[in-house]
Amino acid sequence: HLDLDRVFALMREVSDAMRKDASLGWAILGDIDIAGVEKLEDASVTLRCRLKVRTPRQWRVRREFLRLMKLALDTDVAA
Repeated sequence: HLDLDRVFALMREVSDAMRKDASLGWAILGDIDIAGVEKLEDASVTLRCRLKVRTPRQWRVRREFLRLMKLALDTDVAA
């Protein structure tokens, strides 16, 4: 069971934490833009969001966002 509102809240929490982080926060130019559900499949849901960042940090920010989202989702499901 997937609670999309909870996942969107986690996305906001992760992006807010990243903006406060000294090593990456300077590279993030604004709040997260969550577009919503991009695609539905039998066993997955693809969500779309955007963080505006300074180049050339976009790939580092993306990798860190995905890493932190995985940790947040694992922690949230375990709770």
